Amino acid sequence: MKMFNPPHPGRILRASFNDEFTVEDAARKIGVAEQMLLDIMAGQAPITPGNSCIAANHLPLGYP
Repeated sequence: MKMFNPPHPGRILRASFNDEFTVEDAARKIGVAEQMLLDIMAGQAPITPGNSCIAANHLPLGYP
């Protein structure tokens, strides 16, 4: 049986970015260091449930 390897949530976050805000702005809004957000978006650092909720509530991620 073939295994399903889901994408890292940070890669989904990176794909959702639009021109309305920068990584620096997003990091400030969700309360993490800019480097941490870059690491999350690169799939190299975990995203906590709390950070994902904050990101969903405070960032315009391009969803309707």
